[in-house]
Amino acid sequence: MRKVITVLCVLVYSTGIASEYTDETLKEVLSNVRLRAMPSTDSNALAIIPGGFVISVSGKAEQTSQWFRVKGVQGEYPDGYIHSDLLADPTTSFNERQIKSSKFLIKSFEPRHDDWIYPQSHARLYTADGEFVSHLPRLQDIRALNGVYNQPLELDTDFPYFEIRAYSGGAHCCFESRFVSKDPPLERTINLPYRVTETRFSDERNSWEVEVDDPTYEYWQYSYAYSPIPSVTLALTSKGTIVSREAMAQNPPSSDELLSMISETPKDDGKISYVTANMLTLIYGGNLESAEKYLENAWPDDYRHETYDREQWDRNKYKTKLYEKIKSSPFFRSWMLD
Repeated sequence: MRKVITVLCVLVYSTGIASEYTDETLKEVLSNVRLRAMPSTDSNALAIIPGGFVISVSGKAEQTSQWFRVKGVQGEYPDGYIHSDLLADPTTSFNERQIKSSKFLIKSFEPRHDDWIYPQSHARLYTADGEFVSHLPRLQDIRALNGVYNQPLELDTDFPYFEIRAYSGGAHCCFESRFVSKDPPLERTINLPYRVTETRFSDERNSWEVEVDDPTYEYWQYSYAYSPIPSVTLALTSKGTIVSREAMAQNPPSSDELLSMISETPKDDGKISYVTANMLTLIYGGNLESAEKYLENAWPDDYRHETYDREQWDRNKYKTKLYEKIKSSPFFRSWMLD
């Protein structure tokens, strides 16, 4: 059974009849943008072109032609043509689900092929009365994510934004999220070039919060597998996001808890990663005094860490370098090291 064909393609911006296209022209057309076409002209679903465009198949150019007319998005691109050889396997289907609220009707389309579900999903946004508003994601959303959109849309939550997630693929890389406002619809956007791990509403602080990973310390003095990745809480505001000191604040560790952290610190192998992880947890939680007390006792006076550049760091040198690294984080705030 032929699987879904992913090729390089551009929309043909021509009003000429499809039968004029020769094999040589088709070869020329297949040069710029990757395309996954529609499974059938009977489907009203939309498919994502990974290069950043959205199309729908609207019918044959001629009754006997193997060329199908395709629609551009939001009038920005005119009609073009696509050859039937580029259409997906007929066994591909689209799961459609509808989400209704007092303001919106959302139709979400999730492509399937046999038992495998494509990571992309697409949606159409309508008013509660059924008037079409927009595609989700929009072209500008895909472009803002550098064309790497490939995660399901987060649609049916109370979160005040439509969340569009992206993952570039490859080991250890790279996550992004784009938030598009629900009310006013599609007017505000927030780009977060970080991995979003949670969104939640805080009754205590009466605000929506977003938990993200801080990648600043990856590969610093250790391999990726041993890299500390501290969590940062961002509060959503009408102007974007701010690092929430209140949400990140933690009670200082008790004497027993601090002693436990010290005793569990490796004596040699893995010490730098373990110490850094504990230091970041304490500092990001607003407990600089506890962090420095921990470092004083977990790092012996005679211990030296050898860096990738063959430098020998004692405790004070490490502390200076760590604080410099913390200040380089996009999430650094002065209260962390006050």
